[in-house]
Amino acid sequence: MDTLADETDRFHITGRTDVVDSTKYGSTTINQRGMIFDYAAQGLIFEAECAGDITISLAHYTREQDADHQYTVYIDGVRQDRIIAESTPNALKTYDITVATNLERGVHKIEVYRNHEALIGISTLFSVTMRGTPHEWIKDEDQLQIQFLGDSVTSGTGVFGTNGAEDQANIKYSS
Repeated sequence: MDTLADETDRFHITGRTDVVDSTKYGSTTINQRGMIFDYAAQGLIFEAECAGDITISLAHYTREQDADHQYTVYIDGVRQDRIIAESTPNALKTYDITVATNLERGVHKIEVYRNHEALIGISTLFSVTMRGTPHEWIKDEDQLQIQFLGDSVTSGTGVFGTNGAEDQANIKYSS
């Protein structure tokens, strides 16, 4: 398969994203084609005839301490535990994150959404690895689509916090 950035007929991207040929932060450069995810709710949706594990390969740049990158995953419409990719402040690192494990052979719908704003850092998604074949993505032209415009409140920043304003900027309390 080509890179994920070249397979947009098989993978649906949510949110605004940009395709880049290399990712550079600070003095580190990763020369690999990928898609930049820098805002909350940006993500990847696909259906595939597959079995076993599904892994995504990406790079993270984290701007601040104690700000790990976090993702919400849905498998066949069921929300999974939040995935936390531990990050190193002010560093660009590559990661392989398993988003599904031990799937039975069949058609599965996988959704992966980023949980945090650009303030935390940037993610570049490079590839999806699975035992199987993603289906062609067919956009339902009759399906109602809604775009929300807003700020950190609109994206759910701090909604899981218990200490009011203290928790609002902390990613672990965000949706």
